[in-house]
Amino acid sequence: MHHHILLVEERMRLGGIGHEKPADQNVQHLVDQISDQVRTKTGKSYPVLKAISYKSQIVAGTNYFIKCQAGEDYLHLRVFQPLPCYSSQPELASLKLCRASDDPIEYF
Repeated sequence: MHHHILLVEERMRLGGIGHEKPADQNVQHLVDQISDQVRTKTGKSYPVLKAISYKSQIVAGTNYFIKCQAGEDYLHLRVFQPLPCYSSQPELASLKLCRASDDPIEYF
């Protein structure tokens, strides 16, 4: 019982962000939908943004923290997917450039 309480406390302390998981086709689809926003914000024309892994946070919708490979670079993207009753379009909330492939995904 105490072990479960510690896990809940740890998640709350980390802002409710889940554990890192390998990216699946749904996460790649999110990245594909916001790829133009990434290109606009970075000023770079990445031919491919490949989702590698992600963490998620449930809010009034879902925040996805996604590690992507973009050619030689690695990006960490925070993508907000609103609840369907508000909008179906995901939006790029924030990004970090030039991250190493083994950098952990953290809230930003």
